[in-house]
Amino acid sequence: GGGPARKDLEDLAALKVPGARIRYARPEDFFGATAGEERPLVKGGLYPCFPGCYTSQIKIKQTYRRLESEYFATEKMVSALTASGLGEYPSAQLREAERKLLLAEFHDVLAGTCVRSAMEGALSDMEAARSLLKELRVSAFMRACLGGRRTGQDEYPVSVFNPHPAPVEAVLELPVILADNDMNGRQTAFEAFCGEEKLPAQLIKEDSNVPIDWVKKVAVRVPLRPSAFQRIILRALPGPRHRAVGLREDYRSEEGGLALRIGAGSGLIESLSFEGRELLSGGAFAPVLYTDNEDPWGMQPYQHRRLGEPELPMRLADPARSARLCGVHREEIASVRLTESGPVFDEIECIFEGGESCVVTRYRVMKGRPEIEVRTEVHVREKNRMLKLVLPFREGTAFRGGILAGAEDLAADGAEKVFQNWLLCAKEGMAAAVLNDGIYAASFVDSRAELSLARGTAYTAHYIDGREILNEERWYGRSDQTELHFRFRLIAGRREEIEAEAPRLAQLLNEPPFSMTLFPKGGPEVPCEGPELSGDREILLQSFTAEEGRPVVRLFNASKEPRRAVLRLGGARIEAAFGGFEIKTFRLEEGGFCECEGFAL
Repeated sequence: GGGPARKDLEDLAALKVPGARIRYARPEDFFGATAGEERPLVKGGLYPCFPGCYTSQIKIKQTYRRLESEYFATEKMVSALTASGLGEYPSAQLREAERKLLLAEFHDVLAGTCVRSAMEGALSDMEAARSLLKELRVSAFMRACLGGRRTGQDEYPVSVFNPHPAPVEAVLELPVILADNDMNGRQTAFEAFCGEEKLPAQLIKEDSNVPIDWVKKVAVRVPLRPSAFQRIILRALPGPRHRAVGLREDYRSEEGGLALRIGAGSGLIESLSFEGRELLSGGAFAPVLYTDNEDPWGMQPYQHRRLGEPELPMRLADPARSARLCGVHREEIASVRLTESGPVFDEIECIFEGGESCVVTRYRVMKGRPEIEVRTEVHVREKNRMLKLVLPFREGTAFRGGILAGAEDLAADGAEKVFQNWLLCAKEGMAAAVLNDGIYAASFVDSRAELSLARGTAYTAHYIDGREILNEERWYGRSDQTELHFRFRLIAGRREEIEAEAPRLAQLLNEPPFSMTLFPKGGPEVPCEGPELSGDREILLQSFTAEEGRPVVRLFNASKEPRRAVLRLGGARIEAAFGGFEIKTFRLEEGGFCECEGFAL
């Protein structure tokens, strides 16, 4: 890092290559001088390189992903307001958040190969940027959503913004604090409305643990308009929340052709089929501890072939251990239990243990649509071990992952592979996609996907020529000895459909709609509009800015095939054709949209 030093320039000047003249040039000069020459073609990534970096210090990577996603979604929100004439574009605040985002991309920070103080500094900077973005969103809600009718008694208004340019259906978790608490055993539930439409809603476990009727949380499934603010009204009514109950038999569900079975004796997804065709071979989302070492880079040659081998499958805790791990005042509780149930989703919670760690898995089985959300809470205390989630698919399954501005086939050779927010698992015209909001790697063996969650490495434990790294009889600090949270979404169906939907749904998982409880003061509602997209669904809105009063829209074709889309904003319209994985940028001028050259704004 840091660029060439004076000695590097002197060494370069002294370099002699027979039959060649060396000169300084730009990449454009090189390609211009060699135009027309036949060049070798490389298909696929240039990985692996230091494969431990794909997972080490996962908390940095998770915080980075959240900041990155919140930055682009917040930018879309404030740009919609600016384009609608509702205030100035907050350039300075966004630049400061972007600066902290880019600083976290330093090669030893995002890679997870820094000392503890650097890790803590990076996390602090990124959380400061997230707080800055939250302030911008609160300000945006205040400008856009104070108009409209005043709410009545026992009504709680929630404003929602959809940062995506197409209609989406989202499940929102909305916290509510009742106007008055009740100490006498009253129980309050809610109905949800968007305009006159009644929405599926259910009361779920609130974040707090105050044992009175006061703080609440409501899950609501709501259709949202493109790039728009909407208001949901929660109306209080008497009603209890579902109470957790142990499962004596396997949990079964079928929604939209997707059939699911979760084992009461295993806590794992034992069967997943679409229209009668099985996709898994049983025991999916199994937490397994793998052999590993203290090196966060993964520098040793064998680690480029296989970072570690399965060592200890974590097992479902017995009822007595489950009670102790949960910290409840009972001798025993079921280790597989139905913790939520209603018209939005069922939730099955399972507790596993192994080594020095435990894992809490929550399967959210969505009602009315073929989708399963898997939330994994990890309490890890492992050293020289790696935690993975294992999904055994049917024999012959091939894997493909979304990468930066593209997608790549992932070989089942046991080595760590990089992908971003979606993984496609396909066989014979059928496919499942595993979406995530905070991991970057997995390994694949035969037809088994091994999602990489956390490594118990030492800080900057650098491998050098086979020397012993931790060479004193003392305590060495380790990263990720903490509580971690992961979220996955599982969809399945015909390959063509799933491959087209996965990038869009992964973007929705990472950039969910924003919501805020805000009581309107009356008066007219303020119109606000952002970009709208129609046409092929693989065309995604990557960014939307409105600096200097000129809206700029950047679109990305997430398919390898040509696609078309129509972009609308403020009365302007343009139809655009995209090549495979192509990015295009459009600026809104006085006479309509104009396409920018390359990436230029």
